[in-house]
Amino acid sequence: VPQPILLGDKPYIIIRIVHLGPLKIHIKSNRYLLLIVDNLEKVSLYDSKSTGTTRIIKRVTEFIDKETDGSNKSIKIKLNQSSSSERSSETS
Repeated sequence: VPQPILLGDKPYIIIRIVHLGPLKIHIKSNRYLLLIVDNLEKVSLYDSKSTGTTRIIKRVTEFIDKETDGSNKSIKIKLNQSSSSERSSETS
């Protein structure tokens, strides 16, 4: 059963993230594309060497900073916490 697409009532409330790849290797060894879409107004595309969580969190944080002048502090705190827990689970 198809689900309705939520739009949110303001920009950057709902974003969607999609990885595309693996693609043919580029000169810089970037095999994936990371697509970040704000449901109301913005689309960004980033090249990436991997699909790892740490890289995704870095790109999403850059996306939020660039588009909201760094004012979404609570989102960035949650992303950083997720990144920290990902790194600690990788080392265990």
